[in-house]
Parts: sequence; structure tokens; C-alpha cells
Amino acid sequence: MFFTALLVFVVTAIIKATYGLLAVPLIDRPIFAGFLIGLILGDVTKGIIIGAQLELVFMGVVAIGGGDGGADYLGAAVIATAIGITQNLPVEVVLPVGITLGYAGYLFSPLRYFVGELFIPITDKHLKAGNLRKFDVIAIVGFFLAGAAQYLFVFVAVLFGGDVVTMIMEKTPVFVLEGITLSSGILPGIGLAMIISMLWSSKTAIYFFVGFFLVKYLGVDLVFLFVMALAIGLTELFLKMDLGGKASAAAAVAAPEQSEEEGFLS
Repeated sequence: MFFTALLVFVVTAIIKATYGLLAVPLIDRPIFAGFLIGLILGDVTKGIIIGAQLELVFMGVVAIGGGDGGADYLGAAVIATAIGITQNLPVEVVLPVGITLGYAGYLFSPLRYFVGELFIPITDKHLKAGNLRKFDVIAIVGFFLAGAAQYLFVFVAVLFGGDVVTMIMEKTPVFVLEGITLSSGILPGIGLAMIISMLWSSKTAIYFFVGFFLVKYLGVDLVFLFVMALAIGLTELFLKMDLGGKASAAAAVAAPEQSEEEGFLS
């Protein structure tokens, strides 16, 4: 179990380092992290399921500017997937565990900035001297160690958390377990509600209700519905771009001609 926890910890630190080095490729999202942890632990299917469920929950949590969104969705996905696979626990059990640790793990995020800032004088020194190769090496090492510092709690959670969760599950009454199962089914809906509340518009609300009725009453396949939604979205985008171009051209034609001097002074 020690080796498994260490492997998960190292992979998590690499994911976080890559996130910073490759201009935010979003590989730290739960749906990708769950797949990756499932791949290295030998259960890709379960990893994808857990990652997808947590992606729905944390879909509305995004890093904007200097903020991290208030929750550590990478830690939540990694811990939930690792514990679910190593302890052979059902998805509905590990989801609440992962979500709870995801919000608790956010408290460790300042460690990444603290460790990262220790490398700034070193990188500045090599950058001023023109040693770009040493600068690159120090930057890569710094990103990795900064991520490792933040996700030490992942190592501890995977090493000891699985046994603790299993022990709690064995002593928990059946009606409580049934409540956990029901709540885990509601959590993705809450995540979707959060993202919809930010995107909701009276002009596009019709698409939401049409999609709901197509799936609920006609049983339309979600893949087909996605393709249709993508086609409608691209069509509207191209129409707006076309109308915007025509409006700009019309405004340019209607504008009075100015001399070079008048344009400069206006």
C-alpha cells in the first residue's frame, strides 16, 4: 500500500507541475485525473466513472485570475479514485469522501506558492546570466516540488484513508449507507445546477427545456443530442460573426471621410 500511495502522490505532483509548465492544459480536471489514476492502478473503467462524477460536481469550480476556485478538485479525484480502486469500494461511497477531502485539501494550496517562490531568486539569477538550460531545469524542478508540497496530503490520505473508510463502512448502519448512496446521486445534479446558474439566460433557456424533454420523453441518445447542440451552437456563432462583419462594414461606409490631419486630431 505504501508503494501505491507513493505512486499516486508522484503522479499527482507531475500533473500539477505539467499544469503550470504547459500553459494550463486542464489535465488536472477530475475526468482526466480519474482516468490516469485508474490506468496506473489497473481499473480504467472505475477511474473514468469516478472522475466523470466528480467532474460534474466540480464543473463550476474554475481557476480565474489568481484564484483556485475554492476547492481542490484534483486532490478530490485522485483520492476518491485511488481509495475506490484499492479498497474495492462502490462509487457512491467514495464520491462524498473525495468531495470532502477536495474542499479540505484546498487549505494546503498555499504550500505550492510558498515552495515555488523559493526558486524565484535562483531562476532570476540564471535568466540574467543567460543560462537558459539551467533556467529550464530549475523551473521544472521547482514546479514539481511545489506540486509535491501541496499534495503531501494525498499520500497520507491514500496510505491511511482507505483502511479508515473501510472500517467506518463496516460499522455504519444500513440506513446511513442508503442515505450516502442517495446523496451521491444528487451531488452531480448540484454541480450541474451551479454551472447552469452562471450560464442561464432567458434567450437560451428554450434549449435547456427542449433538451430535457428530448431525453426524458423521447429517450434521445446523449451523444446524438450533443452533436445537435454543437451544430446549433456553431450555427449561431457563425451567424453572429457574419452579422457583426456586415454591421462593421456598413458603419465604415456610412462614416464621413476624414483627411489624415482630421483623423489624427479627432
